[in-house]
Amino acid sequence: MGGVTATSAQAAPCGGYETSSWAYYNHCGSGYIQIKVDRNWPTKDTYQCVGPGITGLGTASGVNRSWYVGGC
Repeated sequence: MGGVTATSAQAAPCGGYETSSWAYYNHCGSGYIQIKVDRNWPTKDTYQCVGPGITGLGTASGVNRSWYVGGC
């Protein structure tokens, strides 16, 4: 994700989190992992392969939560 520095990634909580307008997943480990993104109806839930650092998932109003499900 453009504009995210190592410092901001380290300051963010590990795992899924939201700001007032956007949902993110911060992978604090190394390598790539698969996450499940629980999206609000009518949008279907999705799976994403993410690397270390912060990944934007969409608007906070469109995402319920996200979590680790395994490797990818």
